[in-house]
Amino acid sequence: PIPGPVILSLTIIAVAVIAAAGGFFFGRGKSSAAALPVLGRAPSYELTNQLGQKVSSTAFAGKIQVVTFFDPYCSDFCPLISVNLANFAANFRASPLGGKIVFVAFNVDPWQTGVKEMRGFLEQYGWSPKTPDMEFLTGSVAQMRRIVQHGFYVAFQRVPSDDSGDAPVSGTAGHLQLSLPNPMAEKAKPQYDIVHNDTIEIVDGKG
Repeated sequence: PIPGPVILSLTIIAVAVIAAAGGFFFGRGKSSAAALPVLGRAPSYELTNQLGQKVSSTAFAGKIQVVTFFDPYCSDFCPLISVNLANFAANFRASPLGGKIVFVAFNVDPWQTGVKEMRGFLEQYGWSPKTPDMEFLTGSVAQMRRIVQHGFYVAFQRVPSDDSGDAPVSGTAGHLQLSLPNPMAEKAKPQYDIVHNDTIEIVDGKG
């Protein structure tokens, strides 16, 4: 059996698998979780959410956390992941599992974005900022590096923007959509990019 308090790492592709099998989170057999690497204990923190409220990691005790890492000005995978997770969350709210899962996102652009941008990002992609099972969290650059990079093992870095003009791939044969537009970013026109791992992680009820 997998030892308790763990973070389980998933690739973006795994979102489809999770959506198709909600019982994955709560399976008791070895086969449901043994294939995922155990990364360690989730970090503790107190940060600010999209409503400007203070949120402590202790608030998630006993719940399954689906953890993501968003740049509010992202025009690549962040919008796509957010939309899919919004649909996924809606399905769970209408099921007996409602209230047992919380979606926790961390802001990987603490340099330039904050509560207003985080709230706008969520609204663009189907989340109500007041949804109780979604927390989009931010803090100082030092805090986010400690939590995201050293706590969840997800690297992120601010770099000059790529002016090559190359657009993200928006679709392939079979209508697989790999990106969505970000109107907020198009309006703000940030002169930088945030490079980060597009990772989804699961934290168990014990952290």
